[in-house]
Amino acid sequence: MLAQAVSFARPQTICAFPKSRDDLPGVIRDLGLRKDNPLIMLIGGFIHPEHADVTHEVLQSIANTAEQVGALILSGGTHTGVMGTTGQIRALENYSFPLVGVVPQDMPIYPGGPTMRQYMRMEDKRLELARYYSHMVLVPGGRYGNEASWIVDLAAGLSPREASISILVNGVNVTRKDIQLNLQARRKIFALTGTSRIADEYAARPLHDPLIRLIPAADTDILARTIRNELGW
Repeated sequence: MLAQAVSFARPQTICAFPKSRDDLPGVIRDLGLRKDNPLIMLIGGFIHPEHADVTHEVLQSIANTAEQVGALILSGGTHTGVMGTTGQIRALENYSFPLVGVVPQDMPIYPGGPTMRQYMRMEDKRLELARYYSHMVLVPGGRYGNEASWIVDLAAGLSPREASISILVNGVNVTRKDIQLNLQARRKIFALTGTSRIADEYAARPLHDPLIRLIPAADTDILARTIRNELGW
């Protein structure tokens, strides 16, 4: 395993490069992360322009609540959509909560790493590694979605299940795997309806897994209160 700092314009992100699942306890130790965090797993993808305002508001609410309760936010690790916006909010508000991204190591571009956007498969393009994250875990893999099971396993090492929730903001096809793995881990998923795509699919079909609960994206007070209650704060 290799840990190193990646320097953007500001600030540094501490990165770890596990080779196998057996490295995850060492990743947590080397990154200086606690193993009893209240944890919010953030699931989401590209933000359509027509949903940008409501999505920014819910991400602001999630980040603000994480700062208040001392929660760690865990998500994918590219500087796009929900992931990139969360990093930007953390930086603009000068929040200090741990923000941890997980991404297949062969896919992103970043200072000191791959710089060419074109990947070996024409259907895949490298995206920029998320900025303004405190920590990043680059896992084995060459396709987006390879990180899904790693995120769930890392969450299990970072937080007890009773202080760990997932929040679905919009969602793309690759996030269906994230959802399924979270359900298998018996982690509650709060789908923010009104943010488009998969989150809104659940609102349109009432029969879904009881671990999936719906929250209107427009009601950030309910969202913040739900996070506090679920994380025991």
